[in-house]
Amino acid sequence: MDGIKEAAGLVEISLDQERDASHGWEKSTEYELSKQTELILKRKLPLPKALFEQYSHLECKSFMGIFPEIHRAWFTVDNRLFLWNYATGSDFYPFEGIDQIITSAAIVEPRPGVFVEDVKYLLAVSTTVEVMLLGVCFSGPSVTSEITLVPTQISVITDNVAMLKLVGSRGRRLFMAGRDGCLHELTYQGETNSFWSLGSRKARKLNHSKSAFSSLIPSSVRLFFSGDDPLIDLAVDDNRDLLFALSEYGNVTVYDISKPNRAYKIASADAAADAKRYSPSSNVRDRAFLNLSAVPAQSSSTVNLVVVTTLGERLYYHMRTARASLRSIRANGFRSTPPLQSEAFRPSVHTSAWIRGALFLADARNGDNDTLIAIFPEKHPSSRRTDYRFKTPFVPVELVAETALETHGGFAKAWAIAEASRPREF
Repeated sequence: MDGIKEAAGLVEISLDQERDASHGWEKSTEYELSKQTELILKRKLPLPKALFEQYSHLECKSFMGIFPEIHRAWFTVDNRLFLWNYATGSDFYPFEGIDQIITSAAIVEPRPGVFVEDVKYLLAVSTTVEVMLLGVCFSGPSVTSEITLVPTQISVITDNVAMLKLVGSRGRRLFMAGRDGCLHELTYQGETNSFWSLGSRKARKLNHSKSAFSSLIPSSVRLFFSGDDPLIDLAVDDNRDLLFALSEYGNVTVYDISKPNRAYKIASADAAADAKRYSPSSNVRDRAFLNLSAVPAQSSSTVNLVVVTTLGERLYYHMRTARASLRSIRANGFRSTPPLQSEAFRPSVHTSAWIRGALFLADARNGDNDTLIAIFPEKHPSSRRTDYRFKTPFVPVELVAETALETHGGFAKAWAIAEASRPREF
């Protein structure tokens, strides 16, 4: 409840840099504090008053995030879900047809031939008991049109496993990060085009981390004997048909998702051990793992994955192929905590986003007000080219810019960071 009251506005940031990030961000070994304002506030929209009224009724849990695909911010208050059109600042849409406390949500495209044409997306909602799919419909030809959510009667029971993160793939698959440390998937099928023909019997929950035999063991028994290392984040590389999973303790697992309804574990890495190897002097108690991002092939030929810690550190990983059927993943780079304008405290990063070679961090070291930190490749590195007289090699530099988030109410917390996109037309 306190968090949403502190989040008094929506901030859109424009980074003045070349968007293709072609200046060797993955090879950079040095930081430099930016001498000019690189972060420009373009818009600030106050959150709807109706949302604050809902938070006065909060009893248990609240979550929030951004769905850039549909230009909506999402909020939950216990078992109630709210969508807000941040592109227009209007169309505050409540949905109260859920019985249990909501824990996570994601947008995924529907499988062809299952739903009527009006259903442009599916909104997956995870609760303490089940994961359900809602049809997303729009009143006009754009995602900025008024939105409507329609129950699809498709759901699966979670078997007492909280799903901490949901993510959709371009192949219209829905993956789920379980508190039990397993990768799950919700799969569904339909025999007709009737929207209402699909019942829960048409959906299944697959566990891609356990054998078929383990699925026969009661969930309470499995949780008792399994280690407490929940999956906290998932990232999909659609071009390579790979899914990356990150656990709370820094275990990275790579899955091949090229075959329908299948996810094969093909490689793994220990990010905690890798971070300690790169930075042995750091106090491991201060470091927690935050999230990970898949790196598209067009952004780098040497880095496939970026793992971010709460200290603002980055671990780079590269997939290696020994043979057609044998692949491995290894750390091939590390970026330490960036230098900050205030060195009085260590950074306390709670939200981050890696976007085309640039890293954005929401840092809570100053207490009530977050600081937004941007780390990005130097735009014009020509002045640092190799000096052949002294054989000084060219060293790519990353610039660090930071700005305090401010609102009229005096408190500002960043709960989600996402890249702005143009509205999709249907």
